[in-house]
Amino acid sequence: MSQRHALMIDDNRIWIRHRGRVFGPFDYEWSPDFCGAEFHYSGQKFGEYCSVDEIYVDAKDLGLPRAVSEVAVLVIGSLICGVLAGEVLAERIDRINQCLSRYGFCRFLPVEMHQP
Repeated sequence: MSQRHALMIDDNRIWIRHRGRVFGPFDYEWSPDFCGAEFHYSGQKFGEYCSVDEIYVDAKDLGLPRAVSEVAVLVIGSLICGVLAGEVLAERIDRINQCLSRYGFCRFLPVEMHQP
């Protein structure tokens, strides 16, 4: 793992190290009907998951590097899809690995399972 780039997960909280700087926590909160979720960065809402085909994100006011917001959305979306598919943690991590690799974010792998 690179000292400059990493992805750290603790329960549903996520931290992203990009160019040596740590951003987070990112997390998500399920809607009461468990059919959607809100994305948060340090307690501030920046997006929501409505369905596999509907994910809305507006991170411009957060001042995050583009790569950080892209990785955060990919990871949160992967976790939510994994939970909805009934996957165990190892399967969700595999889903994250595949997704980040597919979109060119291998430098953030492997996933670390703890708080920074």
